[in-house]
Amino acid sequence: DGDYPRHDMRNDFDLMGQAGLGRPGDRSRKDDDRQLMLESLLSARRVLYVSWCGHSVRDNSAQAPSVLVSQLRDYLSAAWGPAAVNDRSTEHPLQAFSRRYFESASPLFTYAREWRTLHQHASHPQPQPSSPGTLWTPDPHVPLTLDQLTQFVRNPVKAFFRQRLLVRFAPEEDTASDDECFGLVGLERYRLVDRLLASGTASSGLQSGQSQMDASLARLRKAGALPLQGLADLEQAALHEGLGRMLGAWYGALSEYPQAAPRQSIRLEEGPVLVQDWIDHLRHNGGTDTPPAWLELSAGTLCEPGKPPLARADKLLGYWIRSLAAAAGGHSVAGVVVGRDAVLHISAMVEPELAQSTLRMLLQLWLDGMNAPLALPPKTALAWIKGKETAAKYRDARAQYQGGHHHIGEVQDPCLARVYPDFQALVHDGRFQQLAQQVYGPLLAWRSQHVLAQLLEPTQAEAAEVPA
Repeated sequence: DGDYPRHDMRNDFDLMGQAGLGRPGDRSRKDDDRQLMLESLLSARRVLYVSWCGHSVRDNSAQAPSVLVSQLRDYLSAAWGPAAVNDRSTEHPLQAFSRRYFESASPLFTYAREWRTLHQHASHPQPQPSSPGTLWTPDPHVPLTLDQLTQFVRNPVKAFFRQRLLVRFAPEEDTASDDECFGLVGLERYRLVDRLLASGTASSGLQSGQSQMDASLARLRKAGALPLQGLADLEQAALHEGLGRMLGAWYGALSEYPQAAPRQSIRLEEGPVLVQDWIDHLRHNGGTDTPPAWLELSAGTLCEPGKPPLARADKLLGYWIRSLAAAAGGHSVAGVVVGRDAVLHISAMVEPELAQSTLRMLLQLWLDGMNAPLALPPKTALAWIKGKETAAKYRDARAQYQGGHHHIGEVQDPCLARVYPDFQALVHDGRFQQLAQQVYGPLLAWRSQHVLAQLLEPTQAEAAEVPA
């Protein structure tokens, strides 16, 4: 009360505030706020949630709500009786550690699990209240796409926040950098390479594609996207050489599959989940003994450092799910992916039963992940299942999740940090270990059987970025 509706602070020279000079239609913040309250009431469809600070944070004295909220409560009480207001009003404790949140049969609920743990270890522990609500079921009129399933497997917690809670954590605003650019690394190089590849593949031939790519590279240098002077010369030469090899491999793949093929329809049902999508960008070589293949050009690196070349498992999630869906739908489809460091040749799956069972497992996992966040960060899960011993599993997985001096941990993702703030919270119930083996074990087996990596010779600048 007193903060909303807002009071007009009129100046002495404001003629509208003087007696007899006001006219109908003059601006009034108080009337504007009342109109906003009315619009909020009329806009609500399923739920209208109104809250106010009922007690002072200084002395815990009672505080009245806004006069608009009081009028709403009085109207409901006059129309349906005082019980209609009392049954719909909940008084929450002022502090998150209040015992009222953790008492038996308490209607209150909190996400502050650290205080729940404290009360459970007290001398008189109380049972943990269950989360309200019923199990979520998907809308049968909104099918699941392969891209959505891939994004879920890549980060189930983020998918839960976005699709169920409709929460998107906004990234921090980038401030202008005062450091001079001496080279392109990480995300900057990826974005620049992606833009240059888009210009180079817009042509119908290798020579014209290289010409357009060089012209785009020159324009980006004039726009300040590259370092200055001699460093820009080195960077431009490295980009020209690396992108030239990528375009050569891309047009080589196009020549291997010269003819466009019709896209394949995917429609699979597993309980309440419906998967419906297309496998497009298909091409074939005209022969009857070779299956068609989808071709993709990626601006990122695809292989792990070392020999023999081995494709990075975290980069294969989308290709794996696409192959599973094609085989489960009865389609024999191969794939070719051209990246900055290698070309991946993905053979078609010929085991429809295995593909169907694996895809059913992923769809059930998606259904579970839409009801509660699942602990499955990909790099941490891969480090866990690759470990030979239990101690090594914990050490490598903790390093991937927490991060270190040379790399950023997956806990930096705001959704993961909100649910699993540290590695101990991630693994304490054993669910992470089970999910890691359940999902990434079949992925690694598929990689060993169906993915062949062929390295592209790196430039000197690119070789300097790859750790020994």
